[in-house]
Amino acid sequence: FKITYGAKAEVPAASLSADDIQKYADQINASEKILVEVAAGSEAGIAKFDSANNKVIAGDAPLKVKDAVKATVTTNGSNKKVLTISAAAGLSGFSYGTLKDTGANSSDVDAITLDTTNATITEGDTKVLDFDNSFKFNESTKKVGSLVTPNTTNTPADPGTKTTVRVIKAVEKTIDVSSNSTTKA
Repeated sequence: FKITYGAKAEVPAASLSADDIQKYADQINASEKILVEVAAGSEAGIAKFDSANNKVIAGDAPLKVKDAVKATVTTNGSNKKVLTISAAAGLSGFSYGTLKDTGANSSDVDAITLDTTNATITEGDTKVLDFDNSFKFNESTKKVGSLVTPNTTNTPADPGTKTTVRVIKAVEKTIDVSSNSTTKA
């Protein structure tokens, strides 16, 4: 899982501190776009954004896909942050989008990973994940609230600590990259 934002910033999620994530979350608005990289199955890979060709390309680690995934962030009518992930041809082993806590404390997030082992996504298929309150910042611990395993029902999240990432519907989105970030890898 990788967050790429800003014109040239390429930030592996594992390198993000809670403060970094919060700064990123603060930037998300209706026009903000991000890119998310996923490797098929258990393969680990880092994707890069090719600004010259306006697309995501495979990086140093192998990706068993024809192209990387695309994602955008929008704000829906209920003012909820929505992350849209779409896959190019050849991507398989993509889960519904399990964003799991990899920090020492289960209620805090220091790094985020994407579990890609339990489902498939076909060419043109898209999953939309509701990120409402996912990046709630805890001032006392200086941590960001957890993202937990998604489900396909309206099960509410644990208030203040965890957010259920839920598959909502299939839509079409396009790639774009915000240029207002000064964060560097």
